[in-house]
Amino acid sequence: MDVHSKRQEIVLKQTKHEIDILSNLSFDILEYSKKNTVLDLKLIDVKTFYLSIVDDLSILFQNSKIQFRHTNTSTNILIQIDTLRMRRLCIKIAKNSLDLGSNVSEFMFSIHSENSTLYMIFEDDGPGMSEEMKRRVLDSKIESKKPFGAGLGLSIVRKIVLAHGGELLLTDKPSGGIRFTILLPFIEQK
Repeated sequence: MDVHSKRQEIVLKQTKHEIDILSNLSFDILEYSKKNTVLDLKLIDVKTFYLSIVDDLSILFQNSKIQFRHTNTSTNILIQIDTLRMRRLCIKIAKNSLDLGSNVSEFMFSIHSENSTLYMIFEDDGPGMSEEMKRRVLDSKIESKKPFGAGLGLSIVRKIVLAHGGELLLTDKPSGGIRFTILLPFIEQK
């Protein structure tokens, strides 16, 4: 494959990715307004899920100055999730860091498991989040001061996590930045 064809393939992949994000905007608004979230649960191998998220986030950060790193220490685990919603959730968290622009130089995604819990951790080295903003996210009463967006993203993230029987934790990193930790119960080890 020549350089021109490879470049076209990358541009098409990025375009498709952005179209997917935009096409889900109205779905997000509807999702936020519903009292109950109905999930399309599928049993999936964590490694397969992890690789799909790495692919999505690699595309998202490809043309930014943010260095994207990732690790997976969970092996042979099956999880029952709504893969489309969980992938969108991961993109929403990463997009928050991307929206901070030059305030973030690194974004880290990792997965590990302990006992019967899967930990999905997203970290950046940005300015962090005020205690009031964290409280609003966890209370699902978030308002955004961003020039674009209604501030629904993180509220929807939490709603999706809760619908999966999980929990969302927000903590400051000692070195600066924010850590989103999603705890999900997993079904079984293979």
